[in-house]
Amino acid sequence: MAQPYQLTATPPGMMETVLRVADGGRIPADPANADYQRYLAWLAAGNTPDPAPPPSPIATVYQSSEALELSRARSLNAQGRTQEAVAALLDMLEPSR
Repeated sequence: MAQPYQLTATPPGMMETVLRVADGGRIPADPANADYQRYLAWLAAGNTPDPAPPPSPIATVYQSSEALELSRARSLNAQGRTQEAVAALLDMLEPSR
């Protein structure tokens, strides 16, 4: 039987999310989020979400690319190259920029 929630594969360095199957909404693992609180209550009631589907090969490449870009932005920021780090993050969010 399909569950109302499904786990998602979370790339390294990204916030964990849970998929709400009914509307495709992604719920961040944030204790302040009301949807996440409902999900936790649902878990506490003894329910189990559907497992995360295996990533497709293209998704694996994309996630690896995102993880590499995030690592690059963190490295730039650690070097004090804040403007370049921000630009790298913006490139991740808006690749056509």
